[in-house]
This record gives sequence, structure tokens and C-alpha cells, in this order.
Amino acid sequence: MQLRERVEEMAGYCDVEVALVVIGGKWKLLILKHLLAGTQRFGQLKRAMPDITQRMLTRQLRELEEHGLDDAPSTPRSRRVPSTP
Repeated sequence: MQLRERVEEMAGYCDVEVALVVIGGKWKLLILKHLLAGTQRFGQLKRAMPDITQRMLTRQLRELEEHGLDDAPSTPRSRRVPSTP
């Protein structure tokens, strides 16, 4: 069972509620800010945000992916994280 709903599945929700679910938390807005600058490697994102742990960055990227904001799988270490559309 998937605990998080994709953005497309939240059509009946209030827009503000969807935004808070998707980008809520301490790190997601900062991650999205860096991704809007262009595709980056995981290590580049980690260096750009030295206070985030590797585990938290991985978790946040996976959650963004689950919501459909990051279309690349989070598994390979050497992958590039695509910028969001």
C-alpha cells in the first residue's frame, strides 16, 4: 500500500493543502530551488545544502519523486537529478 498520493490523485483536495503536502517540510522548497537551476548530481545537491544529511536528502528526493515532481528513480548514486518542469 502506498502511503502518499501522487499529485494527480489529489484533484479533490484544496490547492493549498496539496501544495503543503507536496512541498511541506524543512528541505523540499530548498531542494526544488536548486533543481530549478538545472539538472544536478546528488553530490552537487548535497554540497549546495551542507546542513542536510545524506539520508534526509535521499528521503526528500524520493518523496518528490512519489508526488511526480522528480521523474528519475532515486536508486543509482551517480544519476543526475532532473530539474522540475
